[in-house]
Amino acid sequence: MFNQTLNEPCAPCREAEEEAYVQVFEYLGRKPMASLGQVSDGTGVDPDRIRRMVRLGRLVGFDSLMMSVLACQRCAVPIPVGRFCATCQRDLRTGFASPR
Repeated sequence: MFNQTLNEPCAPCREAEEEAYVQVFEYLGRKPMASLGQVSDGTGVDPDRIRRMVRLGRLVGFDSLMMSVLACQRCAVPIPVGRFCATCQRDLRTGFASPR
């Protein structure tokens, strides 16, 4: 029903994305407590591209970076992964489950 390839990047863009990921991952291997700015400066990878990697869960385990990049979209508290903190997830689930 849904065409998954509509949002897939072309082959050269995929390769560039993978090269950027390798640069970021290797940098974080050397400096695991680096901030977003430090990673971007040290690798030359655009901060938005790094944020996207974090949001996609490609840099799990580098908590310092993750917590500096991600914030709950509802209450803005720093989170390690995803879009919402545990409290907001619970509140949203409760809100969706209650009858109107």
